[in-house]
Amino acid sequence: MLFSLTVAIMLSAPTDEPKPAGPPAKKELFAAEEWYKSQEGKETAFVGTLKYSPRAADVVGFNRFNAFSLTFDKPEGKLASREVYVGANEAALKDYAGRKIRLIGKKVDMEVEGKMHFEIWPARVELIEADPPKDLGKPVKILGRATWRASTKPGASPQQLVIRSEAEFAKTVSAGNDAKNVLENLAKQLKVDAIDWNKHMLVVVSAGAQRTGGYRVEVLGVYAREDKLTVHWKLHSPKPTDFVTMAFTHPAETVLIESSDRKVMFDPDSAIPPKK
Repeated sequence: MLFSLTVAIMLSAPTDEPKPAGPPAKKELFAAEEWYKSQEGKETAFVGTLKYSPRAADVVGFNRFNAFSLTFDKPEGKLASREVYVGANEAALKDYAGRKIRLIGKKVDMEVEGKMHFEIWPARVELIEADPPKDLGKPVKILGRATWRASTKPGASPQQLVIRSEAEFAKTVSAGNDAKNVLENLAKQLKVDAIDWNKHMLVVVSAGAQRTGGYRVEVLGVYAREDKLTVHWKLHSPKPTDFVTMAFTHPAETVLIESSDRKVMFDPDSAIPPKK
C-alpha cells in the first residue's frame, strides 16, 4: 500500500525539466555533405525571415519544389528573396519558419525542366533574436494607405519603391495604362484630393507572388533617424481555417507620407513596440 502511494506521488509530481523555448540558436545543416562541398561558389551569410510554404496535398509530380524561401535585404537596401534547398529534409528548417535567421550557404542558380530556381544551399543556420530596437527614431505620419502595387506582371518579385515625382510614378505604370488616370485612382484610394509632389512621396511595399489568397502586406510604421527613414513592414499569412482563393496573388501596400530626401531603408517583419 505504501509502495503504491509513493509511486502515485512520484508520477503526479511535476518535473523540473524545462520545456523547449524554440529552435536551437545554431544548427549545422548540410556543410558536411559531399553535394554541398563539391558545389562551386563562395559561402555567404544571408540575414532575413524564413518562410515555409509546403506543397499542396492535391499537387502531384516530381518537379523541383522548395518549401522554404528567405526574404532578405541586399546591400543597396533593396529586398530580395531566394528559395532554400533542403531536399526532402523539410524538418531541418521547419522550426525556424517565420523567424529572423542568419543562413550561411551558397547561392545556386539552376534550370530544372525549363524553370529557373534561384536557391540558397544552406550549410548552417543561426537564430537572430527579434527584440525591437530600443530607439526606432521619430515616427513619420502616414497620410494615406492603399493596396496599390507598381508592377502588375504575373509572378512579380517583391518590390520596395520610393516615388518622389510624377515622372518617377509614370515609369512604374504598366505599358498600355494611362499614368494620369492611374495616379488619380490611387489618390482616391489614399483618400486625398491629389498627390502634391512638392509635399508628398509614395512608399510602395510588395511581397511578390503568393501561392494563394489571404496574404496581406502591412506597413507597420515609418521612422526617421538621423539621415535615413526606415519602413517597417510585415506580410500577414492566412490562418489555416481561412477560406482563400486558390490562385496566385500579389499583396502590397502603398503609403503616402511627407516628402523627404533622406535615404529610405526597408525592414521586413519588424518587431514594433505596442502603442501605449
